Amino acid sequence: MKADRFFLVDTYKKIKHNLPDYVLKSIVRLFPIYLLSSIFEIFGLVILFPVIKIVIEPSYIQNNKYAFFLYNLFHFQSSISFVLFLFSSITIVFILKNAIILLITKMQTNISFNLASRLSLEKYSTYIGKPYSFHSENNTAVLLRNFTQMPFELILYVIMPFIAILSELFVLVLIICAITIYDPVLFWSLIIFTAPFLFFYNRFFKKKLRDISTKRDAEGVYMYKLGLQSMEAFREMIVFNKKSYFKPVFKKTVDSYSKSLADIYLMNSFSPKIVETVAILAIFSIFVSGYILNKDITMMAQFLIIFTIAAYRVIPSMNKIILSSNYIKSSSYVFQYFDKSDVSVATDEPASNEHIRDLDFKEKLEIKNLSFNFQNKSDNVLNNLNLSIAKGQTIGIIGTSGAGKTTLLNILLRLYEETEGGIYVDNAKIDKSNLYSWYKLVSYVPQNITLLDGSIEENIAFGIPAEKIDHALLKKVIRQAQLDVFISSLPQNTKTEIGEKGVKISGGQRQRIGIARALYHGGSILIFDEATSALDHETEEMLTESINNISHKELTIIIVAHRIQTLKYCDAIYRLEHGEIKSKAMAYHEI
Repeated sequence: MKADRFFLVDTYKKIKHNLPDYVLKSIVRLFPIYLLSSIFEIFGLVILFPVIKIVIEPSYIQNNKYAFFLYNLFHFQSSISFVLFLFSSITIVFILKNAIILLITKMQTNISFNLASRLSLEKYSTYIGKPYSFHSENNTAVLLRNFTQMPFELILYVIMPFIAILSELFVLVLIICAITIYDPVLFWSLIIFTAPFLFFYNRFFKKKLRDISTKRDAEGVYMYKLGLQSMEAFREMIVFNKKSYFKPVFKKTVDSYSKSLADIYLMNSFSPKIVETVAILAIFSIFVSGYILNKDITMMAQFLIIFTIAAYRVIPSMNKIILSSNYIKSSSYVFQYFDKSDVSVATDEPASNEHIRDLDFKEKLEIKNLSFNFQNKSDNVLNNLNLSIAKGQTIGIIGTSGAGKTTLLNILLRLYEETEGGIYVDNAKIDKSNLYSWYKLVSYVPQNITLLDGSIEENIAFGIPAEKIDHALLKKVIRQAQLDVFISSLPQNTKTEIGEKGVKISGGQRQRIGIARALYHGGSILIFDEATSALDHETEEMLTESINNISHKELTIIIVAHRIQTLKYCDAIYRLEHGEIKSKAMAYHEI
């Protein structure tokens, strides 16, 4: 047989091999809870048997010692009053039983979704622990989907149904064993009428569910990507009048995704009706068979009643097994987004202090014989760079697009690692052992400032809880970045909300917030990555003056630009061309 026919075994293997070990341990914890819930359901079924038996056959009161004991204990005068008493008692028992099941369900739900939260956090931590190259090579929308949606789909549509199937199979085994002992004919009747249905149902829907799973995953990924791209490019969409392009494309994708969900919902909704129909056909067939074979009508009636009562519990179990199977088969794609070997929990502190070396920047920062090329590329992007920057110096690096400026910055920020040579702080090479110390020395102002959808102070203090913000330092860096006049004009001052991506403020103000953020987080080396290139000439001049105002001997400043006027206050300017420094140690007036 093909492996996919044993989908429970296949699912177990995927859980064991793809997911962290604690998932399987949680399943072991959850299984008894699910089982306890099922046992309470069976208990509710069992206590109905004698009451229905008494209604059909009042003489059962005298024939059963427990019924007879209760009948005499409470001095009942008729079977009707005794049955009313039993039904009243059963009603109370069912209320208590369902209250207990509610508590059990709440417990298993909490455990399950706490597990989903843990998986989501670990997936998120894994991604933020990945190198910069990983993020530059993967689509942001897909990564976002993987840690916000996939863990919850895994729990809701795979783990919980998997446990439910196991517990229901266990309960079915108990019921079948009891039926077999009570009446083997009844057992074989159930097998004869249900086995063919299960076989054909699985055979018919297996391929359809697999196709839906593949389609649902592909369309879900594309829908996330297209949605994120549309929101991020909304201005361009309006200006270039491209709504007519994006809207139909998104509609086609979301319709396809919606149809796959609708197909699954339809199958899951209709499956119980098929099971019920099979059960009714089974009862009808048993009755017709008994009639043709001239079986005693009283015996047939008792047999059908017992069969119906058994089916009362068996049918929901079969329904649950089929529904859970559908969920697992239609959501099996989620496993491809989990790999137990690929788990890294990112922290703000280094993992171990044993091999950390401090960097003490007193004299100079040097780039020595530095070369870099990307994997699977033969040509160097940077080739044998050498550069020495004295502490307190402001230097500029200029070059056209493609000259290697961004790559050099990424190496300085340790987003890339050099192929040859290295970067040295007072003759100490930067490597993994002193990386954390290097980040204490460096602050960075990118070309495009990433702004939070929050207040000005939240954006400047970036990553620091509101109650821990140093307001004295905040005031200082606001003044240094020349934001004080602008902020003082706002009704809520530093608590003013700037909107998503800073849409409520100007480009120059966004860049100043970036400068203030870099100053707030300290560091004696301040790097500017084309921080004024997207601004108009007047705003660029103002920001250049701001950068010059914060320059002093305690700060070493590196400014990367493609316009020479940005570098007019630099002590030295280096021209980068084709990955090599072509001219160096020039002053602004010498260019």
